[in-house]
This record gives sequence, C-alpha cells and structure tokens, in this order.
Amino acid sequence: MQGFVFCEFQEYVQRTFGPETWDQIAERAGVKGKSYSLFSSYPTPELEGLIQQLSEVVRKPYQELLEECGMYIAPKLWRISKRMIPSKWTLADLIMNITGFTDHILAHAISGTDVPPTMRCEKTGPDEVTIHYYSPRKMCAMGKGIVRGMGRQYGVDVTVTEPQCMLRGDPECEIVFHMHKKVAVASE
Repeated sequence: MQGFVFCEFQEYVQRTFGPETWDQIAERAGVKGKSYSLFSSYPTPELEGLIQQLSEVVRKPYQELLEECGMYIAPKLWRISKRMIPSKWTLADLIMNITGFTDHILAHAISGTDVPPTMRCEKTGPDEVTIHYYSPRKMCAMGKGIVRGMGRQYGVDVTVTEPQCMLRGDPECEIVFHMHKKVAVASE
C-alpha cells in the first residue's frame, strides 16, 4: 500500500489521539521506531495491524476509525488534486470520475502483491451516486470518509447507505452517497 496512506494515518493518530498513542500502537503492532515515506510502498497487513491496535487502545470500532481517517485525509487530497479537477464539477462529478484519478495514482503508488480496488460508479439520482467497490483489503470505510470529507470542500453534506457490504459477506460493497446542499442560516 502507498506510503501516503501510512504517513497520513500516522499524522491522524498523532493529532487526534496524541503522539504517545502512536508510539503505543506502533509498539503493539511490532513497528516501533519505523518511519514511513510518502513515495514508498508498505505491506497492507502492517496498516491493518496499526488500525486494529488503535481500535483496541482507544476503544473505537475499526471501521469507524478507518472512516475518520478518510475524512482526515480528504483536505490534503483536495489540495493535491484540485488543480486537476475542473472547476465546474460538482461532488457528484468528482465521484463519477474517481476511478480515473485512482487508477492513475494507484498505477504509480502501489507495487508488489497488492491488488488495487475495482470501482464502478453510476449516477443513481439527481443528488446520488452509487459506487460498486471490490477489494480484498475491504477498506471501503476509508473511501466513505474521503468522499464525506470532500463534501466539505463543496459545501455539501453527504450521507451514506450501503445496501451491500463485503464485511457482511456480500461479494462487493454497494455504497450510495446522498448529497445535500448545506443551507446557510440568515443572520438577524
């Protein structure tokens, strides 16, 4: 898995739970003192181990932490990629075109035996996009968090339903993103 994700996860843990929590989970996961580089690849099970240790230490569900991490990463992804995103695009347009971005990034960032996720996107309503996602890593919660975080860049609240989920034994995740424009409250 790409080093960017490891670096961002470490930053998320340190800023959210404190540097001592990072040290604790790194030791428990057997990677104490290891540093990560943005431009290197690391074994996916290593990240999964760190997330599992964080879940046990802070007593929060694994999937909830993964989604929070995705929301944390979203603003940085926005800053990195916004010059490639047409200004006329809505959040729905971004989601519909996400596979092009991820295919480009993953082709350069993932090596070894990791298999990139497969995604198929479809517009299923005026303010609704569905992603059919499959990955042996089953990290769809991070993707949900990233989309919800990107919604903030567009001034959109995003709610998520998941009629199918690999974690429930389904062959793929079917993730439905519902986008709701935030309404500004008029001052009196």
